[in-house]
Amino acid sequence: MPRKLPDNDTIEVSVFGPGFGECIALHYGEGNWIVVDSCIDKQEHRPSALVYFENIDLDPAEHVTHFVLTHPDNDHISGAAELFRQCSSAKLVLPSVFSEPEMVSYAAHFCRDDTSNLTTATSEYVEILNILEARKFTPLYVKQDSPLIVGDLVSLFALSPSDKKLHKFLTFVSMLIPKDRDPLRLPASLSHNAVSAVLLLQMCKESVILGADLEENPGKGWSTILTDSLCFESSSPTSLIKVPHHGSKNADNTDIWTTFCKNPYAVLTPFNRGRTRLPRPKDVARICARTPNSFSTSTYKNMRPPKDRSLEKLLKTFGIEQQRSEPQTGQVRLRKRMAAPIGAWSVELFKGAEHLSGVYA
Repeated sequence: MPRKLPDNDTIEVSVFGPGFGECIALHYGEGNWIVVDSCIDKQEHRPSALVYFENIDLDPAEHVTHFVLTHPDNDHISGAAELFRQCSSAKLVLPSVFSEPEMVSYAAHFCRDDTSNLTTATSEYVEILNILEARKFTPLYVKQDSPLIVGDLVSLFALSPSDKKLHKFLTFVSMLIPKDRDPLRLPASLSHNAVSAVLLLQMCKESVILGADLEENPGKGWSTILTDSLCFESSSPTSLIKVPHHGSKNADNTDIWTTFCKNPYAVLTPFNRGRTRLPRPKDVARICARTPNSFSTSTYKNMRPPKDRSLEKLLKTFGIEQQRSEPQTGQVRLRKRMAAPIGAWSVELFKGAEHLSGVYA
């Protein structure tokens, strides 16, 4: 990977994903960076953003100004505490749902020593809060149209969650908090996608949408942005989108794409867990039909061993089953100078990243 920092007048959006996980490193000018979510690099066994910063000789303690957790699902928060610890000057940005007493009570109850996947997200979140308390900082809580950065050349706003989604989510969480003498149980799935924080990077003539995992159904998440967000209504045409929820159909809104410039750039991270595999072939076809500039951080091409029924039968006699191999943690890096024409992004693909049309090829 080229060890070259972006120039001060260059915007960079780097998206990392290993097939289960997502992280974004965003340079918004003058050596200032934002990190959105966290995932583990499969080869280095460290947060992917830290591996990248080391490769380009960037000190995250000096240059990362904000660390955003869009929502605390395992594929967006793995390694987040270590990453935040290294970004020692960064402001922590959270959806405003986490400022509410219902969410604090839920996290406090379910933060245990259990290391299973069910409590990983909650444990990472609480460790981050402990780091924040030691620094004597308070989080920046955001909801629809909240500003994170307001500058002469670049601004960053949250497009979600809306007040309606927050209220509905907190009502659900309040019913999950155990009462006195309730039996011990593992935390329930919260479906954080409903209150996922979508970000809008606004430049002079164009914008970038970081779609997190916000879904359209159920709940009309993207429709709410179209109808209610004043920031989105006044924004410039979108030239780049981090596709929401791994390209799934339930996160798609056709009307959002009509506000984009011609042939925008689209990047997604695949999701592969159990029987769930996103994007599906139909999702790939739909996104590629909208823009030829579509990319994925990893693929499914080499995730199963070759079929050899005689070998499979022999291995089963010894109680051995063939397993899927994990893809590399790929990176899609997009850069453009602020003064360059709209949509003039350069694209570089590293490790397992590829054009979206090749995800299943």
